[in-house]
Amino acid sequence: MNGNKEKTYLIHKDFVYIKRCAGYDDSKHLFNRVINFLINPSEYLNMEIRFPKGVLLVGEPNIGKTTLIKYLNAFYSIPFLGIDISRGYDRSSIVDMFEEAKKLQKECVVIIDGIDLLEEEDVDVVIDEIENLGNKIIVVGVAESEFMVSPYLKKFGRFDKIVELKLPSTQDRFDILKYYVSNKNIDNDVYLDRIALETIGFNAAELENLVNEASISAVNNKRRSISLEDFNTAFRIIKTGGKKNITLSKESEQIIAFHEAGHVVAKLVTDGSADDIKEASIIPRGEMLGYTLYGGGETKYFSTYDEAKNIVICRLAGRVAEKIKFNKISTLPEDDLAESSELVITMLLTRGMDEKFGPISLKNIPCDLSGKKIFDDALVRTKEILIEWEKEATKILENNKELWERIAIALLEEKIIYREEIKKIAANYNIVV
Repeated sequence: MNGNKEKTYLIHKDFVYIKRCAGYDDSKHLFNRVINFLINPSEYLNMEIRFPKGVLLVGEPNIGKTTLIKYLNAFYSIPFLGIDISRGYDRSSIVDMFEEAKKLQKECVVIIDGIDLLEEEDVDVVIDEIENLGNKIIVVGVAESEFMVSPYLKKFGRFDKIVELKLPSTQDRFDILKYYVSNKNIDNDVYLDRIALETIGFNAAELENLVNEASISAVNNKRRSISLEDFNTAFRIIKTGGKKNITLSKESEQIIAFHEAGHVVAKLVTDGSADDIKEASIIPRGEMLGYTLYGGGETKYFSTYDEAKNIVICRLAGRVAEKIKFNKISTLPEDDLAESSELVITMLLTRGMDEKFGPISLKNIPCDLSGKKIFDDALVRTKEILIEWEKEATKILENNKELWERIAIALLEEKIIYREEIKKIAANYNIVV
């Protein structure tokens, strides 16, 4: 335990957050319902309704949890007090925070940021405090994952309400982008609704960074307004990193070109179009020597078995391309294999998406109860599936060899090709599924 006492703090009102917290309407609505217990208690007391004591706000890093809390603090005229467990704390600082909240003798919200990091003995302290609260204080525990929070905290009458902050929807992304460009000049051919479609999987912080990087690109190119190319440059930087000043041999370029062309063709075949392919490149950027970027379509809130399978086939197609064309394998597919293995084992252990492995999910089952054998069995089955789907990726490239080679040549000639050019190339071939 860190012995440094992290003082409690009152979150200051910053009304910019009312506009800045664009999107996330569902999460705002859920919080509004909870905080309404503090604002309008008589509505509930007349019905003898039990007041909520605690709420868990969960979501991955940088998704906007802090921004949402600041939005709520700015929106409501009640104090917000908080402690950040990740910055170091001791037990007395937790007790002091609750004492400070009680001394206010008015409605307030207490924030425990990093509640999933509490040590076991300090969980007991929070439980004691929350069970002795009146109807004027609501505690919000902030965590990256609900399943990392002590089960004792989630029992009835404690943190029994959960607000999960998910990745922004297409409309959320549009609203967030609209806020961040509100004080900037953008070209007439920049359509935020299209950018919102292209940025599936971006969280709020990444969208802010996208606009910032696009602004930097505009300044570097002596432009007074942000162009579509500036946004494309920003997208590329966020997804792949900055350019690397290295010179590749012709042999290396060939391997990379056929590898990336493999990804492109697999995507063309499994999707039936190039609509979701943004660009492919053999220009080294960040940690990548080449890349294929996807973007487009609507936000998906669930995936089917076939969709998950196609994702893996597309990832494996780069490795398959190297085997077919050069009869050898490089280290290029390392990340593809890691992501494919992770997705397949998740399908087995938490989503019940494999008939042979069965309808099972270990999502809420502790490791000591599930046992080692089931994980060993899952690894064996994962390998079987990857081998099976790699054969399907092989079939795709062998059946569309001329198209695959033509895209590889285009990459070698132009270094980077975009969606429209890929569509033009593909239009000259009969794609075999």
